[in-house]
Formats: sequence, structure tokens, C-alpha cells
Amino acid sequence: MTDPFLLSPDGAEPDAPPFFTSSVESPPSVSEATDEDLRCRLGVSRATYALFDRAFVEEYVTLTEMHAPLAAEIDEALTAAGLHAADERGGGSGGFHVVTWIRADAIVVSWSRRGAMTMAPEEFDDRIESVMRPALAALLDLAGFDARIIPAGEDDAGCVAVYGRRSE
Repeated sequence: MTDPFLLSPDGAEPDAPPFFTSSVESPPSVSEATDEDLRCRLGVSRATYALFDRAFVEEYVTLTEMHAPLAAEIDEALTAAGLHAADERGGGSGGFHVVTWIRADAIVVSWSRRGAMTMAPEEFDDRIESVMRPALAALLDLAGFDARIIPAGEDDAGCVAVYGRRSE
């Protein structure tokens, strides 16, 4: 399975086109978009785009674009709290991930770590995640989001699901 955190917009390939950013013209609906439109909205090269089934690309683009405003708010809130986004290219530090394409009902937020280890990698990663994931949920809750840890037994268990802003 492909790591979902590597397929986020911030992890676009270096030779990929920029995401659709025109404020004058709206992109065509996903179902009406050409393959070239979808490739640009996905942010990948033609060679990489050819690896994906169109149905997968349509679902990915739909969810990513639908969740984009909330994802930006989450990123802003976590950055304001002093955290930083993970380097999705793998060359730098760890940090939080905001993943918009895994679920239709929520955005998934998680933590990854990079750097020197003093114990077995899996054990160290598990310990860091067991501290940071609840911390992410608490910070997001404090910032007014409806954020909950995904329960054991569900896909992405232990990560944080953000369903939107809490109505107060």
C-alpha cells in the first residue's frame, strides 16, 4: 500500500505542474476534467499520472479540493501552536501531516518523526506517536476543531480525525 502521507499536495514531485491556483477561473468539475486537468490538479508528472487509475485520481482530487479550506485552517492552527509540518520528501525533520484524501467525512492528521534514535526504530516511533497524536488532538480541540483520535480497529487507528470546526 502506498503511504497516504506521501501523496499529499505538499509532497508534489519537483517536475510536477503547480496546483490550480487561478482566482479568475474555476477548474472544471472532476468528472468533466480532462486527464491533463486532473494531472495538473494532482500535481504529478505525466509518467506518474499514468500509474494511477482515473477513478482513484478523481476521488483523490475531489476529496483534496473539498477539504482544502479546512486543511489550511488546521495547518495554520498547528503552526501557530509552534509545530511544523513534516518534510514529506524525507530529507528533513518530522512533524505533523494533514491528509485530505483518506476519508470523505474528515481530514486525518498524524505525526511522523525523523532523526537520530537511541533505541529500536519501531519502538521509538511508537512511543513518539503515542505522545504526539493525543497532543495534536488536544491542540486542535483547543483551537476549536472537532478533533478525535480514531479508535483501534478502524482504518488509521490512533491518528486524529478532524470533522470540522466545533459549533459553540
